[in-house]
Amino acid sequence: MAPVTCPPPSTSSFAISSSSITTIKAETQEWWKNGQLVGLKTKCSDNGKKTDVTAALENNTLHLRVNGLDRFGKNESWTTSFWKLADAKFHNKTIPIIECDSGKEFTSVLKYIDTQQLKIGAQLQDCYHFRVSAAPGRSISGTTASPHRPPGIH
Repeated sequence: MAPVTCPPPSTSSFAISSSSITTIKAETQEWWKNGQLVGLKTKCSDNGKKTDVTAALENNTLHLRVNGLDRFGKNESWTTSFWKLADAKFHNKTIPIIECDSGKEFTSVLKYIDTQQLKIGAQLQDCYHFRVSAAPGRSISGTTASPHRPPGIH
């Protein structure tokens, strides 16, 4: 995969630890340009099982590499970091998603639920609550902070 030149990445990391169940640690960097994922790099440890995921957009094709194995992904994919509001054309429609920590791909429905006011820093902001319905056994509900109502949501 060729290097991607774009703005600085967004970085997210998390660690979940439980003495009786599991320990997960993941560090992810994402690069987005004009609303499209152009790069992804994740290092994950799930109960000691290590996974490295990279993605790079080249010639409008998303190249994925998971633990050294290459394949192609959907070029309009969203990621399970969910830090960035998905493009308006996916609101209340299906959307391709890449799991940052595993490289697995699935298609989901991104459903607008409502608007909520949440405290972000010292200010209240209008935030848009979406539900991501996924493959069997998966359901994710989240809120995205944005000062403007997403296009197509009334």
